[in-house]
Amino acid sequence: MKQVLIIGNSGFIGRHIQSKVDYSNFATVGISSKFIEFKNSKEIKRISRTSTDLDLDIRNFLSKDTIVINAAWITNDRVERNSSDHMEWANLEISLIESAIAADCRYVSLGSIAEINDEGISPSYGTVYSEAKDKIFGHLSNRYENFLWIRIASAFGKFDSRKWLITELLEL
Repeated sequence: MKQVLIIGNSGFIGRHIQSKVDYSNFATVGISSKFIEFKNSKEIKRISRTSTDLDLDIRNFLSKDTIVINAAWITNDRVERNSSDHMEWANLEISLIESAIAADCRYVSLGSIAEINDEGISPSYGTVYSEAKDKIFGHLSNRYENFLWIRIASAFGKFDSRKWLITELLEL
């Protein structure tokens, strides 16, 4: 059976993705900071994570029949766009990508408007956050043939009417 592994399944985007995948013919493994949740047509099982090593935790679930959807990122307060934590998180995602490559599975990374890094349209222009996302995309495009990079536009200003693209698509 094909399997979808959703990293960040308890967050806003990951939760919506998992709810849609749950209605398909895929087994799902959801990983949050606290739990690993298994769902298939017959059972639901939730266990507490005992490790803080996300890369190690996902390796047991990776196979050629797995699609990894990474919907996780550290707290992304717009005030903290220059935090060094963003680069640390980028390095973690690169480690996850390497594990996906080794297992020959598909990988989906959710980006944001920040990767465009254009002063006219990105609220993250020139920040560490933007550099971190660019580093991930560069690694994916240089090392991996079986990936999908989805940019997500989100509302960031008082008069900006954009909504989360991925959840809008899931509503269709």
